[in-house]
Amino acid sequence: MKRVVLAVFLLLTFYSTGAPAAAQAARPKLVVFLVVDQMRADYLVRYAPLFQHGLKRLTTEGAWYRNAAYPYMTTVTCVGHATIGTGTLPYKHGMIGNGWYDRPSQKAIACTSDSDTTDVSYGNKTGQGDSAKWMMIPTLAEGVA
Repeated sequence: MKRVVLAVFLLLTFYSTGAPAAAQAARPKLVVFLVVDQMRADYLVRYAPLFQHGLKRLTTEGAWYRNAAYPYMTTVTCVGHATIGTGTLPYKHGMIGNGWYDRPSQKAIACTSDSDTTDVSYGNKTGQGDSAKWMMIPTLAEGVA
């Protein structure tokens, strides 16, 4: 009888009757950040019946942060996009505004300005290009192996 009780105890101890452990989520093949400047958040709900394909899929199957807020005051384009793209705050990523005064060059510069590059354009645009030159840390995409 002792052997039967011991066998049942061991069976119950080492045999899980619950649901099997969930497999570790596979790493996504693609991550899409969609940020629309000056678009009211309620438009995604209001116009949802009109969405098709990609936008519909993003809003129904993707992570949607309905109450997202920046924990700082400046919510201009460059600062906000850099915060979302890096997962850090302005004091770390270096984007403090859409533009600022650069003391060493004694010039006002745009957050994406880069005199060492040239934009690729379908028009006749000439002059300095744009890049992430002023970013102090890599974006989330750059950290992916």
